[in-house]
Amino acid sequence: MKSLVKNYRNFATLQGALYELEKTGKKLQTSLQKDIIECNSERAKARLDVLLALSHASRAITSTAQALDHGKVRPIYICSVQFLLGCFKDLTLSQNEEMLFCTGLEIGSIRTLDTKLWLTYKTQTPSFIAADSESNRLALQKLNQSGQRLLAWFHSHPGTGVGSIYPSSIDIDHQRNLEAGGYPTIGLIFSRDGLVRFFSHETNFDFEVIGKGFEYVDEKTIKLGQS
Repeated sequence: MKSLVKNYRNFATLQGALYELEKTGKKLQTSLQKDIIECNSERAKARLDVLLALSHASRAITSTAQALDHGKVRPIYICSVQFLLGCFKDLTLSQNEEMLFCTGLEIGSIRTLDTKLWLTYKTQTPSFIAADSESNRLALQKLNQSGQRLLAWFHSHPGTGVGSIYPSSIDIDHQRNLEAGGYPTIGLIFSRDGLVRFFSHETNFDFEVIGKGFEYVDEKTIKLGQS
């Protein structure tokens, strides 16, 4: 997993470098136009040489970024074990199911999960939960106004063990609707004994949990320590 995250970080760094090259190139183009208008051929030639070098560098960086994952870099969701532990406590305070939205930073294909948004519930029982539609709308509006997007939704399931954290048909339908709506969102299901399953409908993704006090159960499930 660490090598996977390293590749994604490298990819994000390359994307940042491309952005800076493009920004610098635009400034040089503006200056070059001014040099041509002022008939300053010597300075114009020097700027043109720099622009050509930037173009070569941009192509090289683009080629390297594509080679990291054969041109297909899947999104990776990164969160800390402490954040997940806090969410686990929030989502298992009562015997009823609980749910929250989550957002964070987007850096290229890297998406951090670090900010919770609570919802008002329309229905809440030990085995079912539904957010109030107005609460749902306001939460998404708040994200949009802050320039962020919904990156994940968390909810708890009753029971313990791996069998308790598989998404229900209702969960899959909700996730399908989010993906169809263009939201870069995955789902997380928490059991009562600290299991957490990451899931989607059709979106291919990777995830990484940073910190100590957990273990991987399978490629989409972790077990939180509760000491």
